[in-house]
Amino acid sequence: MQQLSTEVATSLKQGWKLARPFFTPEMVVKANGQTILLWVTSRKFPALLARGPYAGGKSAVVAPVGPDLKMVTGAAKLIRDHGADRAQYAALRSAPLAQGKVLLADGGKYRYSKTVLAVVFDSQRRTSASIITQAIRSSAEIASTAGCTSLIVPDITANLVVQSNWITESQRESAASVAAAATVAGILACRATMATYHIWCWDPANAADYKRELSRIRS
Repeated sequence: MQQLSTEVATSLKQGWKLARPFFTPEMVVKANGQTILLWVTSRKFPALLARGPYAGGKSAVVAPVGPDLKMVTGAAKLIRDHGADRAQYAALRSAPLAQGKVLLADGGKYRYSKTVLAVVFDSQRRTSASIITQAIRSSAEIASTAGCTSLIVPDITANLVVQSNWITESQRESAASVAAAATVAGILACRATMATYHIWCWDPANAADYKRELSRIRS
């Protein structure tokens, strides 16, 4: 009986690890008066990011979109799937919006207070590292006016590739490298606009690029 109980306990422990109902940050870095947390999941929105000791108060999430403000691909679609339907409906009433502009809308219930639709791409889905960096800074500024104290920035690697289901591994790696560098640069450019920044890497394949960029800050 003792052996059976031990086996059951071991099985439950392994099952708990596989389920991982609560993700915790992979990295926490402090720089320029900011706290930057890296979350790595497989498409799931980390519950502890929005609630609990890591939340950092009222939060806003950045949704990368084009001038039509449609949240239909990559990180933007995930954000919409995680409760930002109201933000999408409101955004469509304000479209089109020029590249580089941002729009503040409602957030997802129990997940984040506000959604910032950032027009990172033009009508041809083109962008640049400097536009991404500026979009993050503008998102932080407009979210802070709504009382937000933390900003959630999702990985936009999938958005950088037009046909993300058909890219090669080298193309994905190149896009991830650009996304990670521009994201971290954008957060650092925000300086004291907000105290806490969450990087949500929802594809584990891209995590190494974010860890590399954050390690450079730490060193």
